[in-house]
Amino acid sequence: MPLKQLKRNQPGFPAWETVKNYSLDKLKDDFLAGLTVSLLAIPQKIAYAIIAGLPPVHGIYAGGAGAAFGSIFGDSPYHITAPSGTYAIVVGGVLIGVRHLNYPPVLIAMYLAFLVGLIQISFALLKIGNLSRFVSLSVIHGFICGSAFVIIGDQVATIFELEAEKSPFFFSRFLEYLVGFIYSPRFPIIPVTLAAGAILGVVVLKKINQNLPAILLVALAGSAISYFFGLDTQVEVVGDLTFRLPDFPPEPAGTDLLSALFAPALALALLGSVQALSVAGSLAEAAGEELDENQELLGQGMANIGAGIFRGFPVSGSFTNSFLNYNAGARTRFAGVITGISMLVLVALFVPILYYIPQPLLAGLIVVIAYHIPDWKRIHQMLTTTRRDRIVFAGTILSVLLLQLDQAIYLGIVVSLMLHMRKATRPDMKEFIIGQDGSLKTIHASTERIYPQIAFVDITGEAFFGSAQPIKSRVKNLCEDSPELRVIILRLKNAMNLDLTAAQALKDLARFLRSSNRTLMVCGATPHIRKILDESSATEVIGRDKIFIAQKTLHQSTKQAMERAREHIDEVLEGDVSRCDEDPTLTYTMAEERDEKESNMTGQIREEKTGHHSNYDAEG
Repeated sequence: MPLKQLKRNQPGFPAWETVKNYSLDKLKDDFLAGLTVSLLAIPQKIAYAIIAGLPPVHGIYAGGAGAAFGSIFGDSPYHITAPSGTYAIVVGGVLIGVRHLNYPPVLIAMYLAFLVGLIQISFALLKIGNLSRFVSLSVIHGFICGSAFVIIGDQVATIFELEAEKSPFFFSRFLEYLVGFIYSPRFPIIPVTLAAGAILGVVVLKKINQNLPAILLVALAGSAISYFFGLDTQVEVVGDLTFRLPDFPPEPAGTDLLSALFAPALALALLGSVQALSVAGSLAEAAGEELDENQELLGQGMANIGAGIFRGFPVSGSFTNSFLNYNAGARTRFAGVITGISMLVLVALFVPILYYIPQPLLAGLIVVIAYHIPDWKRIHQMLTTTRRDRIVFAGTILSVLLLQLDQAIYLGIVVSLMLHMRKATRPDMKEFIIGQDGSLKTIHASTERIYPQIAFVDITGEAFFGSAQPIKSRVKNLCEDSPELRVIILRLKNAMNLDLTAAQALKDLARFLRSSNRTLMVCGATPHIRKILDESSATEVIGRDKIFIAQKTLHQSTKQAMERAREHIDEVLEGDVSRCDEDPTLTYTMAEERDEKESNMTGQIREEKTGHHSNYDAEG
C-alpha cells in the first residue's frame, strides 16, 4: 500500500518521512524561518500568559512545547501551534471559576491542557476530524471577536489601574471598572503614557515598514526606558522569566478538579479544532497540498499534551505565526520545532532585558494584539451575507460578554445547529414547467402552468424526517389553491437523505390525493430513493407505474412523468378506466428497473472493453 494512502487511513508519525528526506539546505531555511517566528512570538506569548492570569514565563513554556509537539505530529509542515488570545481568555475564566478548589493556577492550567489534548487525540483516533465542521465559522469569528473585546476591556482597566473582583463574567467586571473609573481619585499618568506610547509606536513602525517586528521593538524599547529611568520602582514590570525544567511527576489532581475542567476542556477542544483546521487548511490551499484532518488533530492533541508537560496552558493553531512561518521560507515541519526551541533559548538568554518591560506598556501591546486577532474582512463578509450568520455572530459575541466563556462556546454551537436544522427542515420547493425548448422553468403563479391540471414541484435539499411535514404542507396548499389540479409530480433528483419518515409522508400524500380523486407521481428517482421507496412499501401505495427513475438523458424522466400524467388524467381521473384496470403505456417506470439494471451491466461490460463511459444519472 502506498505511504500516502496508508497515512490517510490512520493518523501516525509523519515526521519520519521528513527525516528521511531532510537536507542541509532545508535545515538552513527552516532555521531562519523558525528564528524569525520565535522572535516575534515571544512578546505575544508573554502577553497571553498575563491574559490567562498566569506568570509570564508559562506563555513561553506553552508556546515552545506547543510549536514543537504540534509540528512533529501534525500534518501541515507550516502550521505553528501556540497560545492564542481566545484560548488565553478562556483559560483565565476557567482559573477564576475553579479557584474555590484551592489548586495552584499553574497546575489547573496544566491539567486543562492535558484534557484538551486527550479529547483532540480521541477525535483523531476515532477519525472524526470533520466533527469540527459542525461548529460554524460564525460561532468561531463571533467568539474571537467577543474575546478581543474582553481582552481590550481588561487591559484598559489595567492601564487605568482599575480594580474588580475576579469574576468569570466580563459584564460584572466591566460594571466595577466603570464605577472605579468614575470615582477614581487620581489619573495614572505614567501607566497611560506608557500604554499610549506602545500603541503609537506599533502604529508608526508599521507605517514605516509593514514587515518590521514592531511589537518586539516596542517591547525592547520599553524595557530600556524602564531600566534607565528606574520605572520598575513606579510601575509593575514583567519580572522574573527564569526558565526551569518541569517537575516530574506533577502534583496529582483530584477528581473534583478533573470533573470541573472537563466541560471547558471539551469546549476548548472543539474551538481549537475548528481554529486549527481552518488555519492548516488555508496553508494547504496556499501551498497546493492536501490536508489530513485527523492527522492534524492528532498534532493538536499532542501539542496540548506537550504544553501540559512543560507547565503551559492549552494551545491552538496560530494564524499569524503560521503564515509568518510559511512566508519566511519554511521548508518542512522542523521549522516549527526550531521555533519552539528558539523561544525557550532566547528567553533564557535575554531574561534581564525582558525583566524590565513595564506591565502598562505590555497592556498597550496586548490591546494592539487583541485588535488584530479578529479577521475583520471575514467579519464584514459575514455581516453582509446571510441573516443566519449575522444572528449567530452577534449572539456569540453577546454570550461572550455576558456568560462564562466555555458556556458562550456551547451556546454559539447550539444556536448555530438550531439555525442549521431550521434551514435543513425547510427544503427548497419550487414549481416549474417544461418549456418549449425542453428546459425546466420556475413559475410563481398557477396561471403560468401550461397544463392547469398538472403541477411539477422540484424538491432541493434535505428530505429527511425533519422536512416531511413541510413537503406535505406544500402539496396540500397546492390542492387548496388550485381545485382543478389532478396530478402532482414531485421531482426528487435533487432531494438528499430521503429516509423512512419522508417515505411515509409520500405514502400519506398519495392516499390524501387519491381521496380527492387526484394522483401523486414521482420522477427523477435515484438508486437511493428507489431503495427507500421499495423498503418502506411507498412504491406499492404510490404505484410502481407512477415512479420514474433518473435516466441518462437530461430531464427524460420528468418528460415521461408529464406524458404519463396526461394519459392518467384522460383515461382514469376523467375517463372510464378504474385505477385497478389502468394499463400503463410508458415503458420506463419502476416496473422496468430490473431490465434497466441488466442493460446497464451489459453496457458496463462493453465500456470496459472499449474504454468509453456513459453518463447515467445525467439528469440535473
